[in-house]
Amino acid sequence: MKKPREYVSSKDISKIDLSVGPKSIGAFLIEAINPNSGKFLPRYVGCSYDNLMGEIVRSTLRKENIGFNRYRLVETKTPQGAWALECKTYHEFKEVNNLTNSSTSEGPKKE
Repeated sequence: MKKPREYVSSKDISKIDLSVGPKSIGAFLIEAINPNSGKFLPRYVGCSYDNLMGEIVRSTLRKENIGFNRYRLVETKTPQGAWALECKTYHEFKEVNNLTNSSTSEGPKKE
């Protein structure tokens, strides 16, 4: 499984086209840009088990995430992989970057 520091390049959330995007599984970071350094600051960690791009957009609409306009993502093959990566990323960044989410998701439902 990929490590959090291997997330793909940041992309502008406003360019997501939900009608075309694949219904993929994975974990993501939503970021703000540090005005002093120009570097990206991870601020929210999430995952999706069926519509990764849609979940990224929904997460940016939350009151605490307004103004965060970049994302990084890693697609995974299973919901369990997405959840594990979300948890790992959350614990890696929660103290350093003052994340807006207070915890990770509950994990995928077992069928």
